[in-house]
Amino acid sequence: MAIPIPDSLLRSLSSLPKASRYLIAFSGGVDSMVLLHALAGIRGRLEGELLAVHVDHGLQAPSRDWAEWCRDRCEELAVPFILRRVCVSAAKGESPEAAARHARYQALSAEMRSGDLLLTAHHQDDQAETLLLHLLRGAGPAGLAAMPPCRPFGPGHLVRPLLHFPRGRLVQYAGQHGLAWLDDPSNSDIAFGRNYLRHQIIPLLAARWPAFVSTVSRSAALCAEAEDLLEGMVQGLLDDMTPASGLLRLEPLARLEAPKRRLVMRAWLKRLGAPPPDHRLLERLCTEPLTANPDRHPRIEWGDAAACRFRGDLYLLRRATLSTQLKGSILWRKGTWLELPGNGALELIPAKGGISRERWDSARVEIRYRQGGEQCRIALRGMTRPLKKLLQEAGLPPWLRERQPLVYLDGHLAMVPGFGSCEPFAVDPEQMGVRMDWKIPDLMYSHYNTDG
Repeated sequence: MAIPIPDSLLRSLSSLPKASRYLIAFSGGVDSMVLLHALAGIRGRLEGELLAVHVDHGLQAPSRDWAEWCRDRCEELAVPFILRRVCVSAAKGESPEAAARHARYQALSAEMRSGDLLLTAHHQDDQAETLLLHLLRGAGPAGLAAMPPCRPFGPGHLVRPLLHFPRGRLVQYAGQHGLAWLDDPSNSDIAFGRNYLRHQIIPLLAARWPAFVSTVSRSAALCAEAEDLLEGMVQGLLDDMTPASGLLRLEPLARLEAPKRRLVMRAWLKRLGAPPPDHRLLERLCTEPLTANPDRHPRIEWGDAAACRFRGDLYLLRRATLSTQLKGSILWRKGTWLELPGNGALELIPAKGGISRERWDSARVEIRYRQGGEQCRIALRGMTRPLKKLLQEAGLPPWLRERQPLVYLDGHLAMVPGFGSCEPFAVDPEQMGVRMDWKIPDLMYSHYNTDG
């Protein structure tokens, strides 16, 4: 006998770490309506608070009406309702569908607290569609594993407790309990790949093989097992190649056979939460940083990530911060701290050497960025040399050289934060003065993946 949906939900959630809050991703469609209703019926047996979060993308004319409809359904079930409105902007090469999904999951992640569980209503049919989409894109075991029942997400976990139920069971539940739901007309648009599979292809396959959806979902589970084994094998290799977060040693990577190299690269990107690369991009990531001339700094960009090589290491950076244009000058007003828009901050501190406090206080102090051709003779370092050469010899990566702030006193280059004061502005080494420290911005790609 089939397990009732509420009992199955309780069993699934009881197997997970206790949560202080359960957040339902509530669109108002039949799937999330069933999830909301079933969870509301067992909330007294849950450890944490139950809430519903609706994300309004603003892509459909009646989206505001839908949001209010969702609010009303939550009020009927006495479930606290949270509404988040987002602006959807597709990046270059990103489909509107993917952009909306990315914006939705970013909003959901931002609503979560440490230890929260985000519950989505993905079901067995969704799993079959996802596997087929990944198959058509030439995915390996990781892609064919489709959607995991539970994974880390934001400060908590994303859980799909309905993943082993076919959509028909959810519709049946909705009918038995007299539930109404919203129908988004875009879900019928077969111009979208998932909708084409759902309405045109899967019904044909299911007519010939009635168990198609459940068997495909089982294949996804088997691929997930295989991927877990592969990932476990590769973690030891990856740990030896990653002395710091966001950095991958290239010399040991180059010694691996091509299949292992691809596994390590994919595992590194996954660990950092970067967008998963397709086959062609993965080949570029495994080839260009290893074969480019030593004096080159290849940069490979995709999604919101950028992989950059520097001195035998590959760094994963946030693409948006790299594209920030740093121009003009910033006037330093009185104080000891200055925020640099998009570029960290500068702090003025007392120090031996540096610039005399009297000279500093009497001068017009500006922060500028490199234009090219700057010269500086750093006190105690000897000869005057081009700033570009100074930064290169110090081992500063190219993306930080581009962002290096410069301190000008009355229009003259007087200090390079992090390196020292330029002559003739520097005081004697044992004399107290002031220096400026640059609080470098975090450009590294961190694990904030919010894709569903």
